[in-house]
Amino acid sequence: MAKILFEVEGLLDVQEALGELQIGYATLYRWIKKGLVSPVKINGQNYFTKSDVDRLMRQRRASQVKGEVQKEASQDV
Repeated sequence: MAKILFEVEGLLDVQEALGELQIGYATLYRWIKKGLVSPVKINGQNYFTKSDVDRLMRQRRASQVKGEVQKEASQDV
């Protein structure tokens, strides 16, 4: 059987993605079910593109900032 070699640069395994996103395993798989991120399966293992992880990090930061602004605005009333 021929072996296929490929470049995995730019892919993060589950543990690396969890660390980058600072979330738990259940949250990551909930996001997969919701379609927020799509894993790349290689030999039965899930990997995530660095660009997807970076996008999710930006979205989380933006929503956290938005939440803080809304919280401050409601305290000013």
